[in-house]
Amino acid sequence: MTEGPAEPTLRLVLKNDSFELGRLRTAFDDFADRHRIPDQARFHLQLCLEEMVLNVITYGFDDDAEHEIHVDFEVRIDSRTVIVNILDDGRRFDPLTEVPQPELDAELEGRPVGGLGVHFVRQFMDEASYRHERGKNRLTLTKNVGP
Repeated sequence: MTEGPAEPTLRLVLKNDSFELGRLRTAFDDFADRHRIPDQARFHLQLCLEEMVLNVITYGFDDDAEHEIHVDFEVRIDSRTVIVNILDDGRRFDPLTEVPQPELDAELEGRPVGGLGVHFVRQFMDEASYRHERGKNRLTLTKNVGP
């Protein structure tokens, strides 16, 4: 039997302001505690989540207006999978295909800024996907958190 889509177990609406990362961190910690997410999976999820939301806040908008960033968390109990959807109305941008692999061996002083957050997503998430629909970016991160 396949699991169908479920309602988010937590829905958070953030403003495009880096101060909102504290609220995101607190909400995720509560979510992770409630669902007993193991420490390593928790660290991977939180790192990737914060990096992707910070990228939207920093680079996603062409104006200085206030925008909403929706973050939905879902746990599929049978498979112990966490699914996070990040939705924003910023400019169309697929970080999974438009951000090159960073030069990890380069000296810090000479290495270009950026790309590490997407690298973490590629390394730590079991699945990641991007869609642009109805004028919104949707980045989905999926992580199996074990038994």
